[in-house]
Amino acid sequence: MNHGSRVLLQKSQIEHEYNLDRCDKFVGVTVRAPVTERSRRTHADLARATHDEVARSGTVHADAIAAAAGVSTATFYAYFESHDDALAAALDISLRAVVGVAERLFHIEALIENGISAVIDDLVSQTHEVFRSESLVMRAALARLSLHQPTREVYRAHEARSLDHLTRQIELGQKAGILRDGPSDRRATSLLIVLQGIHNPLLIKKRIDPLISSDLHRTISALLSPA
Repeated sequence: MNHGSRVLLQKSQIEHEYNLDRCDKFVGVTVRAPVTERSRRTHADLARATHDEVARSGTVHADAIAAAAGVSTATFYAYFESHDDALAAALDISLRAVVGVAERLFHIEALIENGISAVIDDLVSQTHEVFRSESLVMRAALARLSLHQPTREVYRAHEARSLDHLTRQIELGQKAGILRDGPSDRRATSLLIVLQGIHNPLLIKKRIDPLISSDLHRTISALLSPA
């Protein structure tokens, strides 16, 4: 039996053991769904190893990822039929980190306790930092966005989650009289567009310039501060 046949046989055995022959919703994207606790752990380990490898090298190396996750290369391909599928799982991890910044910093309690100016400062600074740390993963995955539906699903799911959070917090801030009036969903969309713009090669290569940070602060303040 040649190497290719052995890989296919092992892949088939893994699929049978973990019932990976069906599609389902998993981590916000349609993928082959692990259905046991062991298979979920393996999927999570492979997703994290993919993320870390792409964050280090900028590309998917199946052998290195499998070794880092403590499994065989055949197991990698049992969970991810293509490198794009693995990138989609890595992107899910990156976007959880990105969306998590706004969820952690931009909320009504922080706006009331710390004031809008301090919240904007933290939001700009930490959004920049997370984009810097996730830049290689996001660049690799987003380059495949138009060609790979699961990657689009991951992106859209996190974008929707972010918009829901921003919209809700802006609504609460408007009711409290500390944020500018106007359609909260459109204010949220404008804010998200500004924050997404921080993921720009001119910004993420180095620490953010204080003048640029100040300009971003003023832009967000103009969107949100009461007239």
